[in-house]
Amino acid sequence: MSKTPDQVFTPSEAARELKVSISFLAKARMNGTGPTFIRCGRAIRYTLTAIEAYKAAQTRTSTSQYPKAVAQPYAAKAMSS
Repeated sequence: MSKTPDQVFTPSEAARELKVSISFLAKARMNGTGPTFIRCGRAIRYTLTAIEAYKAAQTRTSTSQYPKAVAQPYAAKAMSS
């Protein structure tokens, strides 16, 4: 089956596509650092476009390069209290 941009993947399929564990994706969802996802009730799905965008965002040319900081609205509130 060919992959289309609007194809959706389960967390297991997305983990296989990214070559990471399912628990890594779960933790990345909680931290807001993983690929964007769709929630339908309790079901989590990832689009091929989101997976490809995540791969592109994680691509580095040097081990000294760091990703841009992700805004953490809850962390900022906790620190200001």
